[in-house]
Amino acid sequence: MVDRTERLTLAVTVVFGVTLVATAVVGHPLVWVLWAVAMVVLTGGTLVAVNRADRRDE
Repeated sequence: MVDRTERLTLAVTVVFGVTLVATAVVGHPLVWVLWAVAMVVLTGGTLVAVNRADRRDE
């Protein structure tokens, strides 16, 4: 069975891929910078959420 961490990893991967394609199609430098910032925030937020949830389970 797929647990919460694996579902979050899959969701982040899908969002990353879809938004990367959309950003590449647009191709404007400002869009690339905004995409990069959004991905850092998304990934960092996901890591923090998963790590905090793991500590509560201990």
